[in-house]
This record gives sequence, structure tokens and C-alpha cells, in this order.
Amino acid sequence: MKALVLSNLPLEGEEVYAAVAEHRRDSGGGDVHVVVPVSLRDHHPWEAARQRLESATSRFQAMGIHATGVLGDSDPYRALQDALELDVYDRIFITTLRKDASRWLRMDLLSRATRLADVPVEHVATASG
Repeated sequence: MKALVLSNLPLEGEEVYAAVAEHRRDSGGGDVHVVVPVSLRDHHPWEAARQRLESATSRFQAMGIHATGVLGDSDPYRALQDALELDVYDRIFITTLRKDASRWLRMDLLSRATRLADVPVEHVATASG
């Protein structure tokens, strides 16, 4: 089993780590692959995204979860498409900021991801931000 996490700023919150841990318990284990779209809104986009990615994979590793990851396209839908072309996942976690602060929700990323993938897509909202 392998889960895909598509996230950016919400990686700083607890919610995504709890959701992945619960999924692993329910599914009997597995790895996680983290995709962090490079946000052009950051002052140093590539550096900021790389730091978030390294922090997330380290945190998953500390939880006993084998984690890999990549930086993705600045368009989160395109980043998801790219990830799905390269590997197979049993669940996709898309983490966003709270509803009133999420650009990804406004662009209907969850519905679009559900239509794109043949696996469950789970939305994880975070209090961060």
C-alpha cells in the first residue's frame, strides 16, 4: 500500500500526519509519497517548498513510515497528474488550509482529483494558516 500526500503549507500542521497514520493502521501499513507544489507566492519558492518537503518526509520517517517525496508543478492539479503518471497509490490525501483561506478549494481541486484518480481522495483541512 502506498499513499500520496499533496500538500504545501498544511504540512506544518498536525492533521495530515494523523490522517496518514490512521490510514496506515486501517490498511495494515505502507509507504507515503509527498508532493509539494512549488508555490510562486513564496519569497524563495523552490527553497521554501524544499524545506517543507524535507520536514514532512523526516516527520513521517520519525513516525516509522517510509516516506519519499518530490517538488511538484506550481499548479497542484498538474502536480497530482504528474505523480499519478509515475506510480500507483491506494489513497490520496489533499491537504488544504481552512476553507476560507484555501485557493486549492476555490479552484475545485478535490472534485477534479476525484475524477482523475481511481482511488479514494481524502481532504484534510488544517487549522494552520
